Amino acid sequence: MQLSAQQLSCAEACLDTSRRLFAVTGQAGTGKTTLIKHIAEQLAAQHVNFAVAAPTGKAAKRIREATGLRAITVHKLLEYGRPGERDKTTGEPLDITTPKRGRFNPFDQSVILIDEYSMINHELNRNIIDALPPKGRLIMFGDLAQLPPIEKYVIQNANGSPFKEHCSRVNCFFELTEVFRQAEGSDVLIAATMVRKGGLPRRGNDFKMILSDYPVDRLREQVMESLEEGIDYASIDNQILTPLRTRWIGTGPLNVMLQGLLNPDGRDPTSLMRYDWDSKNPVTISVGDKVVCTENTYDMRNYSERFHQWDADGRPDFSSFIPTPETKYMLNGETGKVLEIYPDGGFEIDFGDRIVEIPSMYEEWWEKKGIIIDQYPQRQIELAYALTVHKAQGSEYQHVIYVINNSVFYMLCRENMYTALTRARKRCTLITDQRALTTSIRVTQEVLDKRRKTAPKESLIK
Repeated sequence: MQLSAQQLSCAEACLDTSRRLFAVTGQAGTGKTTLIKHIAEQLAAQHVNFAVAAPTGKAAKRIREATGLRAITVHKLLEYGRPGERDKTTGEPLDITTPKRGRFNPFDQSVILIDEYSMINHELNRNIIDALPPKGRLIMFGDLAQLPPIEKYVIQNANGSPFKEHCSRVNCFFELTEVFRQAEGSDVLIAATMVRKGGLPRRGNDFKMILSDYPVDRLREQVMESLEEGIDYASIDNQILTPLRTRWIGTGPLNVMLQGLLNPDGRDPTSLMRYDWDSKNPVTISVGDKVVCTENTYDMRNYSERFHQWDADGRPDFSSFIPTPETKYMLNGETGKVLEIYPDGGFEIDFGDRIVEIPSMYEEWWEKKGIIIDQYPQRQIELAYALTVHKAQGSEYQHVIYVINNSVFYMLCRENMYTALTRARKRCTLITDQRALTTSIRVTQEVLDKRRKTAPKESLIK
């Protein structure tokens, strides 16, 4: 593997055993994933036991595809339990799950490599550090210019994201500045770099900017024009992004519009079960629809199907666990196409690397109460023609359309735009009005947070 002098210096610092916590930051395309692979190979050569993880299933999957390393989610690394039953009105777990790994049961691995660390919230960060074994080390990779974790907003007196805090410590971080992912002079890269520095992005062959006060109309036109060029936004390789779920340019209304545009003749339409708290946002899918998984669901088999041996009291022999088939799990952030919908409400999704069977219901063990409960995995499925930037964070697409409007000024900031633009590998189209563009460039996430704390709730709803 050919690394630049800067990457080699960074790798040397990462492999320095005197540094227990070390952060690597760099904008999109600076080779962070390549560096993870190189460091993993060096650790393997030194017979060091290590683990590779990422905050979401989609991000972990991307590492596996790019490096061949066995990457897992941070929650799986910490061995969080399943949440069990949820509150019908809020969707929140009725019993708070805690990680099995911690101070008194540390990781088996002595080095932990975690990508997309800018998405890690304070609670997970604390749990990861607590679970490090004696002399264990944590190496973090991320981009300071990307969006911070959503959970940050509910933490009182939080001083930025954990990744930002790690990168503020002297001799505990390394910044990569050389860009390799896209060719020098890439229009998308140039635009993203200008946004990152607080400047207006410049149009180019691969970066298109459409100024309009009618973003939905322009989006519809752009999607149809792209189809004529052979670019299909119903494909999992291309993605439409927006800052939020609600409002008229949110993922909810946009997905309904795009579903009618890109899959008008979808057969076997079926309404998906929702939690009571989400009943105002109904979701109907048909064969051919593009969908996304919103929660890690590691095993959709009935509990009775997961073990070979059971005792007389009906308790399983955990050593006889049958590994979960690839057709029976789905990961947060994975997008796919609906292949088939069955009369009982179950359906199949093609996630690109495997076809997953989503049952209408399966039986799960609720450890807290010691009972079997019914789980409905279709609650974790939503339409994915349009995604929020937060949901797409950690993913990459060939072509991206990013839609914003000044009517959602309370969600517009530099980090959101930068994160959206850097999801595109080949081409990006920005649909905006002049005021929303200016706001997105001038306002940082830190300023936006302060505005949210002082603004009346009514002003955020309007």
